[in-house]
Amino acid sequence: MAAAAGYVGAHLVYPKLELGAAYDRAMQQKIFDPLGMKSPTFDYARALRGDHASPHGDDVDGKVAVANMAFNYAIIPARPAGGVWTSSGDLIRYVQLELALGKLPDGKQLVSGENLLARRAPQIAVGEDATYGTGLRVDRRYGIPLVSHGGSMAGFKSNLYFLPDSGIGAVLLTNSDNGGMLLGPFGRRLLEVAFDGKLEAAGDVSAQAARYKAAAPKTGSDS
Repeated sequence: MAAAAGYVGAHLVYPKLELGAAYDRAMQQKIFDPLGMKSPTFDYARALRGDHASPHGDDVDGKVAVANMAFNYAIIPARPAGGVWTSSGDLIRYVQLELALGKLPDGKQLVSGENLLARRAPQIAVGEDATYGTGLRVDRRYGIPLVSHGGSMAGFKSNLYFLPDSGIGAVLLTNSDNGGMLLGPFGRRLLEVAFDGKLEAAGDVSAQAARYKAAAPKTGSDS
């Protein structure tokens, strides 16, 4: 549904272009260029020709190895649902737009604050203290709204976070399947740093690492 909505919007902007080309151009001209984002692309071949992070995952012996990119090309036909390749430096520019309620650093209104806030409105409960809106998760577990949006592909796990009431945001991009273990604790750590909270994030990471190690395949001879 997210991919369909993206293509519908792109068609309204560039009705004479093929849907994929219309979407790519709309994102470049309406979002990436105004935000000054230089690295975003939907062309993975282009990304891999430049300075890039390779995906990693566990091999059959449980050892971390460079992963094959082939599976990740499956997202390209549905790329409005999460197929952009970018850097943490550029992605934080988008987070700044969210925190500024749609205003660019020069004060120009790129998108209305009303429309941005509508995307955070609760649509689906995803736990006792968390809701999912239009592409954004709002977690109030610790009494402070933490807005986030994650990405997951083979060998890549990512998330962006921001505290709308405090004007604080962060981005985490990892090039490992195991990087997914960092995403939740990173959000917790952001709150710890901002509000001098009880230190729990590091312990969460250690506990997840221990569980991962315990479940990893055992290697060696039985003789």
